[in-house]
Amino acid sequence: MIYKLLENENTKEFWIDSKKQFWPYISAKHMQELYPNGGYMTVGDVKKKIKKDSPSVLVGNGQKIPVLPFQPKLKSGEKCVGYIGVESEESAHTYIRIIEKKKGWLFLLPLLLLLLGLLILLGLKLMDDKGPNLDNSAISYHIEGLENKDDSNISIPIFGKITVDSETMESEIHLANPKGNPCYFQYKIIMKDSKEELFKSGLIEPGTAIPKVSINQQLTPGEYPAMIIVNTFALEDHTVAMNGGEMDVTLVVEEEN
Repeated sequence: MIYKLLENENTKEFWIDSKKQFWPYISAKHMQELYPNGGYMTVGDVKKKIKKDSPSVLVGNGQKIPVLPFQPKLKSGEKCVGYIGVESEESAHTYIRIIEKKKGWLFLLPLLLLLLGLLILLGLKLMDDKGPNLDNSAISYHIEGLENKDDSNISIPIFGKITVDSETMESEIHLANPKGNPCYFQYKIIMKDSKEELFKSGLIEPGTAIPKVSINQQLTPGEYPAMIIVNTFALEDHTVAMNGGEMDVTLVVEEEN
């Protein structure tokens, strides 16, 4: 597979590979600002040193570098530096991720924390893995078009309003995790100004949804500025957080007719 370099107004920095080649890229921090809710595709990884042959290559500006298959979970001691834009017929937002090794004591810190965690677990005799805390109210849910067909990306539904019954403080909103997502979803609803938590779900599997939401306090009829926060966790390890998202919504408390 040959990937062709694609530059735009956001590629303002340069990454230098082992052959002293300069590659324009977008920093990991800037990518979070550009895509706070995801919406981009990652098709591969590049590193300064690749120990084995790769079937793919990135070319551009008279340069080339081997490209490894994309791995959602980084190895211990690795970090994402940023993303190189590439041409793609599937999406205008397609990138190759830049991976580098962590430096100095920062590389050892995760190992020390892991060792401390293991010692605590042994001391408390918490040896059984109880698995992910799935939301018991979730049901099978599928709507045409609400499906992620690229497991290297995360699809998050968009909400604008939450309507709540003033007597029951319940809403019929469906909080879904689209089929095909590579992760569990956890939804939170909070007041935008006070950050007070109104609702928190358990983990929701891809292809399922929570059909009803119960707000945890009694609110008078009216409209309230609120936020929906979506936290995501890897399917292979529910303790590993992935990219999530948040959106502003209007919480409308209505009296029953």
